[in-house]
Amino acid sequence: MRGLALAGLLALGACGKAPEPRLPAAAVGQEAPELKLPDLTGKEILLSSFRGKVVLLDFWATWCDPCREELPDLISLHQGFQGLGFSVVGVAMDADGQPVVAPFVKKHRVPYPTLLSEGLSVPGYRIFGIPLALLLDRDGVVLKEYLGPKALAEVKRDVKAALALPQKEPSSRAARSGS
Repeated sequence: MRGLALAGLLALGACGKAPEPRLPAAAVGQEAPELKLPDLTGKEILLSSFRGKVVLLDFWATWCDPCREELPDLISLHQGFQGLGFSVVGVAMDADGQPVVAPFVKKHRVPYPTLLSEGLSVPGYRIFGIPLALLLDRDGVVLKEYLGPKALAEVKRDVKAALALPQKEPSSRAARSGS
């Protein structure tokens, strides 16, 4: 029985153990902490610059097997929904940074923004294992946390729901529907 429990914990934090009890990386229902990290060209990018889009903030590393395995799904997700106001934003957790991450991203043709952290620490976030992703609404509020390998069908369903959040109707349309 203990073996099964240990296997479950390792599956949750596939490339790093999650201590028990584990706090979420960022509070669901709260605005995600601001990030200011360099992209692959060295330009500083703010997480808040993605406001107006639904974002899957994905913490990963080139040395993490589950991270590499889910990469085609993340690419597909990004490409499938980017025209609807969605973006995957990768945060590479490699200690060696740009010299390791840039060739990996190029080789795998990652089409979404990739930011560079300095190893496994990201200010404002509690990262206990990777892969780890946070789904953010258009206002930067955390909707959901995914720790460990992500089920594409679940993430796709969550992204669709986030993209379908009610928008204000123009008053002329509301008036027409009432007549």
